[in-house]
Amino acid sequence: MNRHYAQITKQYDTGKTFHNEDFKPRILSVQLKEILHDIDSSKVLQGQAIDKIGFQKNGIHYLIWTSEKIKSVKGQGNVSFRRLDTFYHVSDEAEKNKIIATCDLKKITDTLSVYLPK
Repeated sequence: MNRHYAQITKQYDTGKTFHNEDFKPRILSVQLKEILHDIDSSKVLQGQAIDKIGFQKNGIHYLIWTSEKIKSVKGQGNVSFRRLDTFYHVSDEAEKNKIIATCDLKKITDTLSVYLPK
């Protein structure tokens, strides 16, 4: 996850936007955990597919992509879990417009809203 912040090490234009100041590289995992906890606690995505989670934080559009994986745990056998694959802010206008057209925005907190499929 933190490799997304490697902008200063790139000697070429990657075409990536990199993150803004709302997310700090050193505590990114903690910040994302808090956001996912708030979304989960609200139960607005209950019964919805969560492979793609769109949300707004402080008025900025973000996407989180997840996938279901299986790992072997000693004494329990195969256990399924959800892996966070990628996370980025949506800067592409076409992608942003598609999210807005196909989803409704549901307010969770004063600074956090989540997109729900229509």
